[in-house]
Amino acid sequence: FGDEIGRLIVSGFFYPWSDKHAHFELRDCRDRYRARGGFLMKPLILKLIPSIKGDEFEVVERKDFYCWLKPVNVGGKNLTPLVYRDAPVEGGLPHYGYGVIFGDLDKAEMFGKEFQLQEKTFDKVRVFDTDFKVFANNQMVKGIGVYCNQGKVKLIGGEFKEGDVVKLRFS
Repeated sequence: FGDEIGRLIVSGFFYPWSDKHAHFELRDCRDRYRARGGFLMKPLILKLIPSIKGDEFEVVERKDFYCWLKPVNVGGKNLTPLVYRDAPVEGGLPHYGYGVIFGDLDKAEMFGKEFQLQEKTFDKVRVFDTDFKVFANNQMVKGIGVYCNQGKVKLIGGEFKEGDVVKLRFS
């Protein structure tokens, strides 16, 4: 551990707003084929992060294809910054076609839009369709990325610069 594996690149299979990262699956050394069935692992439980309170964010970092937003106001701590009734929400909304809420709820409301929660994938985990548009300061953008243990929100699209305050709305 700690040895360099190689240079990280963004694969052509990923969208340009995907940061350089890696996915690993651990399996028996005699099983070289990529498929499900790797060893089960116990996750490292990280500290909880502040949750978003309201709909205003400050642009804290500008990249070529996206911005990182920091909530202007924060509430209690949770697994993701976006929560509904203490249930964390995760996903690329709406650009990946679905979102996930970690709670046994039938509906949720985020940034002015109500969602009916559908398929239950695991115990108390619900999937919802992302048939909506995202607006930042009334400018339609590609979407937002909300990630576990990441206190900022990724805003994909829009013409914003560091220091700008943006108001998000789903419609």
